[in-house]
Amino acid sequence: MLLETDPSIEVLGYALNGQDLVDQAITLKPDVVVTDIMMPGINGIDAIKKIHEQQPIPCIALSTFDSESFIMDAIDAGATGYVVKNAGKGEIIKAIKSVNNFLPYYCKVTEAKILKIISKTRPGIAANDVITFSEREIEIIKLISREISSEEIGKKLFASKRTIDGIRARLLSKMNVKSSAGIILYALKNRLIRLEDT
Repeated sequence: MLLETDPSIEVLGYALNGQDLVDQAITLKPDVVVTDIMMPGINGIDAIKKIHEQQPIPCIALSTFDSESFIMDAIDAGATGYVVKNAGKGEIIKAIKSVNNFLPYYCKVTEAKILKIISKTRPGIAANDVITFSEREIEIIKLISREISSEEIGKKLFASKRTIDGIRARLLSKMNVKSSAGIILYALKNRLIRLEDT
């Protein structure tokens, strides 16, 4: 009902459980998926993984749980957004519009938890596993961390959106992550960027 108050958002379908969500996402190919974490059968985190195995649909986790483990599990699964159910009424609409533009979105509670996780985490890459990044890639990582879209990054760097999307895909592969949020967390953990860059 909340989503239907915004004329720019069209609800394509509803899922009764995790498997139903996966099936509908594959069939309907929505621009954005919003899923609860706790559902009968396949939970929301596993559903996000299964959806991403089929096609890269931006997913938002919507949950009553704000524990660090749930948040990180959702991000690791490929969630581009995480909103707790007691967040402000407009937060979920903001989240949908943000991830639809391939920009991560976290409500204030979730954002505070992520910063806490990062502050406790030290770089975990062994010396013989060091991954190097070009100056161009570092520049793009910094722009991604500021929630700037591929199209806008392309304009800033005088490159096509397709070129930036290609670099973004390469970063996902090199970092072994699934979303822009994963890129940002990886970059912060491994000191490629600083908190003030985000």
